[in-house]
Amino acid sequence: QSVRMYRDDPMYRAVIDGFVYFIIGKGIKFKARDENPEVQKHIELFWKENKMDGRDTEIVRRFLKFGEIMIRYYSKGANGSIAKTPRVRLISFWRIGDLKWNESDPENLESAKIATYKPGQAYGGTEEEVQGKEFQYVVNSENEGARGEPPFLIVMKACKWYADFILNRVVLNRFRSAYVLFKKVIGSPNRVSTVDSGTSHAT
Repeated sequence: QSVRMYRDDPMYRAVIDGFVYFIIGKGIKFKARDENPEVQKHIELFWKENKMDGRDTEIVRRFLKFGEIMIRYYSKGANGSIAKTPRVRLISFWRIGDLKWNESDPENLESAKIATYKPGQAYGGTEEEVQGKEFQYVVNSENEGARGEPPFLIVMKACKWYADFILNRVVLNRFRSAYVLFKKVIGSPNRVSTVDSGTSHAT
């Protein structure tokens, strides 16, 4: 529902986009505390290769839309060799399957089943079990182990109320313009002429 409203409702979209800009602004920049310049170079390489200028904004936007975000890290490059820096990819909410939490530590997500991705298909059909060290999962939920809830659920209701209010006003105005009121006057022709020439009080 949140995804649909973000697509169709300009007010809901404005709320989320406004918060995204307020949270992340023009993007995130990192400055290494380590005096070794190679550390800063490694951070900048990671940022550049993963196209994080723009991806950081998308992370915030997806969390506000879906109420959860999963970021997966790949240690190998596209050719199968060990990458200089981990590759970052965002996992769509519909690809996230069963989540396995640690029984003694509810904040420790041990593994997750992720559906394979096939272009042009909403669901790949097969699932891969991924260990917790290979991804980061942030969820907005008051219930332990539950899936995410959009942070702006109450705003969604308010947007729906406002849309209904506008629709009712439009319908009411159409009804007002579609009806003509007639006043039946009993009397002589002279009285009818007097009423006809009077000032109308219609709105």
